[in-house]
Amino acid sequence: MRKLSIFLFIVFAIVACSSAPRPKTVDGSSREPVNKTVIKEQIGSK
Repeated sequence: MRKLSIFLFIVFAIVACSSAPRPKTVDGSSREPVNKTVIKEQIGSK
């Protein structure tokens, strides 16, 4: 049960991070979404 809850929390965090940068990219600030995608890749590699 703990592993399932942790997995769901990670998926929720990834979805929240992936949905948040989209309005920022419309504003033209592309640095923050790039940094978040790099963090996602680092978390995924672990």
